[in-house]
Amino acid sequence: MWWLDVETGNSWSSSNLTLNQYAIQGATDRLSQTGLPVGVYSTAASWKTITGSGFTPNGSAADWVAGGSCTTPFNAAPVWLSQFTSAGIDYDTAC
Repeated sequence: MWWLDVETGNSWSSSNLTLNQYAIQGATDRLSQTGLPVGVYSTAASWKTITGSGFTPNGSAADWVAGGSCTTPFNAAPVWLSQFTSAGIDYDTAC
């Protein structure tokens, strides 16, 4: 499984969200060529800031939702993992 880390701390265009979508789609396409599934790790807020609304990369198998729940995806892919922090430590839950 490949996971794309899509966070606002990375370098993204703030003026051209379509460019960000193309970058994410290109990474998804390339990683899919390995034969392994590709998912996206992000938060709902970061995803919206970086890609706008309604974007799901073609070929994306799953979401790994940081700071969210198993029932709240940030795009149209199913949530496979949910991450939460307790006492300064990150934990992941399979959904």
